[in-house]
Amino acid sequence: MKGVNPQMTIWTILNPVFTAVLVWLAMWALKPWAGAKSGEKEKNPARKEDLDAIVAELRAVTIVQKEIEHKLSGEFWDRQVRWNQRRDAYIEIINSAEELSGLYAVLPGVIEKNALTRLNETLSQIHSAQQRFSRAITVTMLFGTPECALVLKPFSDSRRPLLSDPPTADWAKEECNRVASLVAGIVAEARRDLLS
Repeated sequence: MKGVNPQMTIWTILNPVFTAVLVWLAMWALKPWAGAKSGEKEKNPARKEDLDAIVAELRAVTIVQKEIEHKLSGEFWDRQVRWNQRRDAYIEIINSAEELSGLYAVLPGVIEKNALTRLNETLSQIHSAQQRFSRAITVTMLFGTPECALVLKPFSDSRRPLLSDPPTADWAKEECNRVASLVAGIVAEARRDLLS
């Protein structure tokens, strides 16, 4: 065989065909995997869009939650401040009423001893205590419950100022009993208001 390249054999002729068949088989075998891979690549942008929507929604919910927390904490603070004011008002009126009641209780003994200096001192103390008690009534009516205002109103309406003449022992006893009765009413209302 003259003219035939000795290097050329059957394998050399079939090699490109065999290679083409192998490549075709490999593509046929890998086609499902390649399709799935390209499908996954197509899904990634859709997933990212879904994730972005979820993150935006989560941010909106978080903002609303923070607003609600702020509103509730503000309402709680306001409620707590009002409760503290009511408590302080009840304490102030009870303390001033107890002081006034104590001074009224002392007054009959001072009147009976006819000690003019001691009487003037006691009347001055009663006057100061009445002023503190009057302020306490105003504060308690402002911060207390309507029921407490009802307890205080008859007392504040019927309070009688000390006369320029020396008061009698009976008057002092009556005032002492009225203030003690008022204290009992205020304590009952404060307990109901603050502990309920």
